[in-house]
Parts: sequence; structure tokens; C-alpha cells
Amino acid sequence: MFVSDNAQGIYPQSWMVKGRSFSSVGFDVKGRSNSLAKNYRTTTQIAEAAYSLLEKEPLITEDENYVKPSLLDKQGVYPVFKMFENKPLEAHYVSNLISKLSKNYKYGDIAVIARTNGQIKEFSTYLETAKIPFKLMTNQDGYEFGDDKVKILTMHSIKGLEFKVVIMIGLNSRSIPLKINAMDDEGSSETRERKLMYVGMTRATEKLYLTADGTPSKFISDINSKFLKHHENTLISHFYSCAQENFSFVEKLADVYSSEEKVRQWIINELKETYKYPEKLLDVEYPVNSFSKIGYVDVVVSTYKNNTKRPYIFIEVKRQGSGLLTCLEQLKSYISTSPTCQYGIATDGVDLLFINRELEVIEDIPSFKSSMLPSSLENYCYVDLKNSANYKFMRDYNNISELIFENDQVSELKDMKKLKVYSGIAAGDPILLNSTTDEEFYIPELWTQKNSINYMVKVKGDSMINANINDGDLVVIRQQNTANNYEIVAVDLDGNTTLKRFVTMGDTVLLMPENSNYEPINVTETQMSILGVAVGVVKNINM
Repeated sequence: MFVSDNAQGIYPQSWMVKGRSFSSVGFDVKGRSNSLAKNYRTTTQIAEAAYSLLEKEPLITEDENYVKPSLLDKQGVYPVFKMFENKPLEAHYVSNLISKLSKNYKYGDIAVIARTNGQIKEFSTYLETAKIPFKLMTNQDGYEFGDDKVKILTMHSIKGLEFKVVIMIGLNSRSIPLKINAMDDEGSSETRERKLMYVGMTRATEKLYLTADGTPSKFISDINSKFLKHHENTLISHFYSCAQENFSFVEKLADVYSSEEKVRQWIINELKETYKYPEKLLDVEYPVNSFSKIGYVDVVVSTYKNNTKRPYIFIEVKRQGSGLLTCLEQLKSYISTSPTCQYGIATDGVDLLFINRELEVIEDIPSFKSSMLPSSLENYCYVDLKNSANYKFMRDYNNISELIFENDQVSELKDMKKLKVYSGIAAGDPILLNSTTDEEFYIPELWTQKNSINYMVKVKGDSMINANINDGDLVVIRQQNTANNYEIVAVDLDGNTTLKRFVTMGDTVLLMPENSNYEPINVTETQMSILGVAVGVVKNINM
């Protein structure tokens, strides 16, 4: 039996590189073959980032032996990328990061990796100064993993291993791609270096952090920017350039070619695409009175209260890499003079800070809600999964216990039932279902079975989209511990909860996604418990 992964061919002497066949090394291989495409190690988010790096290299993806990976839908957080002016600043960040991670992870669960032996030896001195227990893993030291210490090793050395947390340091243009042999073909050398970085990224099972001192490696820009975050707990993606033909508010821009404008357009695009703010709530060059002077906020997000428009978020931007000192002070002065502004963002495309009304640093800003629009009416559609019926209705968020239907034929729906809404169920792989509720939602009693116990869950993910269940939808669950074949169920797996279609095959249970990009979860009946059956979906159609 031969098993190989072309995407991990990182040595020039490897026989499967450069399109070599089995017969070229003396094997006449005949018989059946299988492509093993499922990713069981990393989270969906880490896998997406790593695979996007490979997709920029035709020498990898067009190879006849390359197998495009399938996602198993193991939900987590997107990798974080940070860049620094020099190595000491990078090392200070990583040392602090490890200290924070040690509250939830053992030191032995964390690996710090770099391209070269010189990099890992230099970095070990910083951890020693920070008094963080570590083990420098070199060929001479051997590989002992039983001790509870942070492991420091090269990208080559980590191949075949895995850690819950991987921190990849020194991803600068000087270090990777690294051409070892002057006689080596430049194309094949860079391809191996790309595979090497891919190998390092996919050693992380839960969290991945990437850092660079100085100019980042070209491989960083090859990773799809929507798969890299500035911070672990923010929605904003790592900086990317927007095409000028897609710039917003062009008529108000003084210089569309400026470096600062590139940063502003990135933020505007993130507000619209990631935070879902409609453009009619956004503006640029917003005038404010600042200590007897008129200042102009780079970007403003407004909301409506009592049908009156007012500023809600102020954003100040500077050219990429110029620092946040003056940017942050300017932002604070603008917020202080605006009685309605609740949040602020300061960014230069490299660093990013969120502050609240009290000028305290926070992790993120709120996403758009329909209550921010001038009308207090929200438009919804209820999808009855049992009877294949749809009902459109409106709700006044100032009086959530009353629903307004399109016509009189649904007058029998006047009797309301209050359901608790939980966040944190995944239309994907299991994540925790919080014991606390986010909100309450009233629906007609007729939509629920008589004397049944019901609740609602807010969906995260897209693995049920072919069942018309999308990210952000509210799914009505009837609480019960059994289900019929092919019903959509909320399932508990070791304290984690997921939403899937329930299929039994003998003693095996398949939790089936409704998205071909994801693979089924295969468990036994003893490994799971049914929390309830999905009976309906509430969709916000204001979005």
C-alpha cells in the first residue's frame, strides 16, 4: 500500500515532486486507488486559510496527484496575523499571547515554529527572559513531548505532528520563501516553500497565529484576506486592497490614489460585507465641532432613534503602517464632543483598536440590526418545515409580543407563545449552546405542537443552506430526545451542540450537512443525544 500527500512534498529529493510517476521509481502499480480528502485535524477556518495559500500555485493544484481537501466542518476561529517593525516587538507580543493562552491551554499544547533553526534559537532567548517554560526541539535534542512546555521547532520538524495551538513566527520576506540552493530551480523551490508553510499552518488543531517582523512574506498576501483576522474576537478581516472601481463615496474623495484612502475603503467594505451595515447608514468626511474647530471624521456609521438619524460609530484611519498615536487621540476627541456616538475604531491597516463611549479599549463593535433603521418595523418570514408553508409577517421591535401578518386569513395565529432564543448552535460542527439566552421571540402557538416545549436557536455557519437554513436564521426546536430518520435535529456531542439532518444506519448515526462542501459527522448512538427536532425557521428579510 502506498499513501502520499502531494501538498506536503517539501523535500527536493521526494520522488513524487515534479510530476514523477510510480513507474519512474520502478513500481508497476495496478489496482484500486482511493483519494482521502477529508480533513480531520484542523478547524474549517484554519483549513480555509491554508488551502487558499495552495490555490495560488498552479504547480500544486494542477498536479495529477493533488487531492483537493474536503472540509469536515470543525468550527473554530480564523487565524490571526500580526506584523511588527522588529523582532523584539514581535517576541513581546508572542510572549504575552502565550501567557494568555496558558489560562485555557497547557504549555505542552502550544508550539512556536519558524522557517530556520536560527529563528527558533533566537526566539527561545525571549521566552527564557519572559520565564515561559519551553523546549527547543532540534535534531540533536530528540523529540520528547511528555513535559508541559511550549515546543519551539522549525516548519520541517513539525511535519507529522499536531498541537492545539500553533504560532508561526518570523514570516517575513527574508525568511520565506527561502532559496537554499543557488542552482535550484526558482519555481520548484518556491513551490516547496509554499507547501512548507501549508504544512506548518495545518499542524494547528484549534488556533493558529501568524506573525512577521518587517516586510511580510509574499505568502501572507496569497492567503485569502477574509480568512485572516486582526484579532481573535473581532469580525474585521486583515487589511486588503479594494479595487478602485468599487470605491464608495467617490464624489466626496479628495484623492482616490492616496495610501490613507486604501485603508478607509477597506474599513467601509468590511462594515458593509462583514458587519452588514447598509451603505445608507455610512458616510465619509462627517463634520463635528471639536473645541471651537470643525473636524471631519473619516467614516461615520449612523443609526436612527425615533426616526432621527444620529452618529453611532466614528472611525479614524491613517495610511498603512503609520501608527495609531495621533489617529487614536483624534478619535477620542471626536467621540467626546458627540453625545450620541457609542463606539470608535482607529486603524492604520496594520494595527486596529476599538473603543467605547467611555474611551475604553474593547474587542469589537456591534453588527447591524434592523432596529437601527428609521422604521421600527422588522420584516420576517416563517418557514414551516413540517407542512412546507411560508408566512410573512412584521414585528415592531418596540412591541415584540405582537406580530402583523399580510392578510386576514391568518387571524387564527393571534395567540402568541414566547420562546427563548439561544445563540451558539452551529450549522456546522459542534459548538457550545449557551445556557443563557440572548433574547425572546414570540410566535403563534399554532406553529408549535400542543403542550410541547419549544425554544429557538440562532444558527452559525452555512452547512445547512440547501435545507433553507442560513447563517443568522432562528430555528424553532421542539424539545424531545428522539427523532425520525431524515429529520433535522439539534444534537449534543460531548457538551457541544450542532444542527444536522439525522440519519441512522444500523448502530451508526450520520449527522448529515445540507452543503456539499462539508462532510457528514459519523457517530454511534452512545456518542450523542438528541436535544430536539427543528420544526420551523424564522428568517429576517430586512437584511
